Amino acid sequence: MMMDRAHLSQYLEFTLSNQEVVKGKPDPEMYNKAILTLNVLPQECVIVEDNENGIKAARASGAHVLEVETVYDVNYENIKKFIMSIEEA
Repeated sequence: MMMDRAHLSQYLEFTLSNQEVVKGKPDPEMYNKAILTLNVLPQECVIVEDNENGIKAARASGAHVLEVETVYDVNYENIKKFIMSIEEA
């Protein structure tokens, strides 16, 4: 619903909600399911998270985790910088 209100749904291939998993965060099930659906490896993913349980779930999935504090931290420059730091490692 929030993605529709923000007019972002058109940019998404799929969505997952708590209703589509057995275990919610901090269990990584939701992220594992998303990674499987995308047919990529966890190491090829960047998950952006802002809360403790989400961060725990994202880390447990094996993906790279960009921790943010506010919605304003989620921007092209911060994401690009994070990806570049992964590539340099």
